[in-house]
Amino acid sequence: MSQTTTQFFIDFIQEYGSAWNNYDVDKIISSYHTPCFIFKTGKLFTNLTEEAKKNYFYNLLVDYRRQGYARAEIPQCDVKMLGKNSALVSVNWVCKKDDGTVVFDFWDSYHIVNMDGFWKILDDTVHDE
Repeated sequence: MSQTTTQFFIDFIQEYGSAWNNYDVDKIISSYHTPCFIFKTGKLFTNLTEEAKKNYFYNLLVDYRRQGYARAEIPQCDVKMLGKNSALVSVNWVCKKDDGTVVFDFWDSYHIVNMDGFWKILDDTVHDE
């Protein structure tokens, strides 16, 4: 395998963000390892199965749609390599409605790992405000 670069992870996150913009739950969940963990608002969400993972992200997409989410911008993305098979990628997501109104502006950090030749998100920490 060739050396993984910072640009690889930026591209990974941009593709992941496009899945959210397209409300593509299958593409979103394919970005995550099973099991995967999300730490958000002081709570740990454990998605131990494909079904649990799909339910978690489907429900989140329903909530985003209800709030008018249309697209995300990434003004900043920081990558820290954690050896050759792991990276910590912190992203500033600015999520907007079609009219440009900001719905969400938050940081999220992803622990992305290479298992069996596939890069997947193992865990995700949504930063508290």
